[in-house]
Amino acid sequence: MRRQVMVDDSAAVAGRITTPTTLIAAEHDTLIRPERTAQLATFFKPGVARSVVVPGADHNDIGGRPVYERALVEALR
Repeated sequence: MRRQVMVDDSAAVAGRITTPTTLIAAEHDTLIRPERTAQLATFFKPGVARSVVVPGADHNDIGGRPVYERALVEALR
């Protein structure tokens, strides 16, 4: 139930965000499934959010993946 509340809370504010936003998901994440991140992306206005899925990663090892690191660098530019 907690996971659903978190997505619902995020979705409630996503449409008000105007700053470019990067959503990063781990391909094999079982805590925050990539499908949920993709669903959250639909609540942003067009062109505001971009999604990145980190191949082969799970919730606990995403941080060491080059795709994750590149997505963070690009988001901070």
